[in-house]
Amino acid sequence: MRLRHTVGAALGALALIVTLPTSADAATGKFSYTFTDEQGKTVTDTENNPASHKCIDLLGVDKPEDHSGAWSGRNATDNVATVYTDLECLGTATVIKKGLTSPPDVKFRSVIFNTF
Repeated sequence: MRLRHTVGAALGALALIVTLPTSADAATGKFSYTFTDEQGKTVTDTENNPASHKCIDLLGVDKPEDHSGAWSGRNATDNVATVYTDLECLGTATVIKKGLTSPPDVKFRSVIFNTF
């Protein structure tokens, strides 16, 4: 009888572990940024619930010919955002803490979110 209870408890615990959401894989919230599009218009774009611990090349400034970069990064996620001047999270890094906006003179092309 005890073995049956032990096996049942173990299977129940396993089912709970498998069904729990993996919130550590994504930052919850939005990261918005502004850039100039190919027609010269100012555009604001948003990354919703971006992946954590993964470099994201930002749309609108993700091509080698996009030299201007994005600006006004607004970090409304529950993670710290680090923006980079180059694609693939290379170049000069600037940290944007939760709930803050990047400094006005910072231009960037990629971002990564971390929980530190």
